[in-house]
Amino acid sequence: MGTSSATTPRWRLFFHETASLLLDDELPVPPEVAEIVVAARSRPRRRSTPFFIGPEGVPDDIINDYFGPGGSGGRLAETSARSYAYDILVFLNILQQWNVDWRDASPAALGDVRTWRLYGQGNERPVGDSTWQRQAQAISSLYSWAATRGVQSPIPPSFDRSHRRVADPGSAYPRSKSIKWFTAAAIAQWVNLGLRGYLPDGSVDSSYRHRSGLRDGAFVRAAYGTGLRTQELGGLVIGAEWPAAPTGPYATLQLPDGLAKGGIGRPFWASAEALSAVHSYVSTDRRLAIETAHRRGVYQNLPDVLTLEERDSPRFAYDAAGRRLKLNLLTPFDRQRLFIRTKDVLEPAQLWLTEQGLPLPHTAWNRVFDRANSRVATMGVPMSRMTPHRLRHSFALKWFIIGRLLWIGRASTLSQTEADTLRDEMGSEWFLVQTLLGHRSVETTRNTYLEPFIGLDIESLLSQVQDKDAEQLLTLFLDKHPRVESRTSW
Repeated sequence: MGTSSATTPRWRLFFHETASLLLDDELPVPPEVAEIVVAARSRPRRRSTPFFIGPEGVPDDIINDYFGPGGSGGRLAETSARSYAYDILVFLNILQQWNVDWRDASPAALGDVRTWRLYGQGNERPVGDSTWQRQAQAISSLYSWAATRGVQSPIPPSFDRSHRRVADPGSAYPRSKSIKWFTAAAIAQWVNLGLRGYLPDGSVDSSYRHRSGLRDGAFVRAAYGTGLRTQELGGLVIGAEWPAAPTGPYATLQLPDGLAKGGIGRPFWASAEALSAVHSYVSTDRRLAIETAHRRGVYQNLPDVLTLEERDSPRFAYDAAGRRLKLNLLTPFDRQRLFIRTKDVLEPAQLWLTEQGLPLPHTAWNRVFDRANSRVATMGVPMSRMTPHRLRHSFALKWFIIGRLLWIGRASTLSQTEADTLRDEMGSEWFLVQTLLGHRSVETTRNTYLEPFIGLDIESLLSQVQDKDAEQLLTLFLDKHPRVESRTSW
């Protein structure tokens, strides 16, 4: 970013639960400034609250108050607050390298930031439009708050369009070319190549040394088998929120409020394949990681642990002072401190663990997918990049087809009037997918996730192939769609 030297003072970001926040000797500032820092840090804030220190070593009151209890950022979910904080940090440091104070930035300066992030010459890490829109939303939100504190907002009209709709006949949300869909066969191929160490010809790559392939493959199958977001799937507690063993062809489970987007939990359903893949990981690699951690004493004297007592129902966690916290309300970051106490022995409660036996942050999955995508790319296999959210898109597409098949089978013997009445009472395949994804609006489901089917003559196609199962239908209908991966050949 920018053209100034690496020694340019930079903005720094801390979070209130990190040990580094307490190290005042890191800041070479005069005593009177140190007193300001100490006073700002001592104000009551929730855990994980972002805390910004400017290039001169002084906290920025406006930005920190934005993330405080009375600010717009303080009302964000914990994960969203972190994302906003990192986006704002990047923005502040770009301006800092250009010697522009964020409080005095002009609309032209913000336009330059946008151009730099998307297209800047010399920018080694340009972002796509969808990433920029997320960052622009964070910047716009900060300036809207800062305007209440006397800072003039420089946001130009075209800066942030994240909440605008495109004026098309269907009133659809803006459709991003980043949205891709994968069939089950394409997902299996990606897992084999990127995570399990196979080569394009189907042989084993003897040089492959990734030791978490079983865990990572189980996560992919669980994401495709549930439709959960990374934060939601990544923070589940084994036993309480995900079964320790398969329970049948599928499981009806409950997503806790603390993990769900918007803070409102909901039921979700896990497929037999997802349950089986996760159970294989739990009974082998996960158990091995825990036993190895016990031998090394990893779980002894861990700081700031929350313990989950198995006898409690509904479940509660306890902190070191004995205070009781509802498991349902624990955030993704709280869950990384959550351990189950069994016979005076601690074990991690979170489903997904590192090789060292510690809870894996849900943010780490992006790095796992990046490594696997890089491996697939080096093989020359013409596949689109896989992301956790594309698995959610693909889950939606699969269940749309299943829902349409069920609907046609149910309504085939009814008159048009009877079919319309049944649809009014029971809902359509769109309602099915909306429920499975946990969307509040069916329009999000229709216009964002399932664009390949909008305008497609499904009824005429299905009438020809009703003996095919859903995965075969995906391949048959969408094999030539430019944004659906359906390759099965190696």
